[in-house]
Amino acid sequence: MIQWKKYIAGCALGNTLELYDFILYGYFSYIIADQFFPKSVQTIAILLSFSVFASGCLVRPLGAILA
Repeated sequence: MIQWKKYIAGCALGNTLELYDFILYGYFSYIIADQFFPKSVQTIAILLSFSVFASGCLVRPLGAILA
């Protein structure tokens, strides 16, 4: 029973850290768009920043299958 508690605690901690990472990226997406994407059209830069964010969400199951 103790092994299950450690397993569940580790999974909960990992999910919490992953959620925190995604929240930070979403919060700072405006700054990321300003730093890494073309500044000619700000709307396109923000959309590109969110597309990188979305690709991370979509590719995550593929990484879980391969790992």
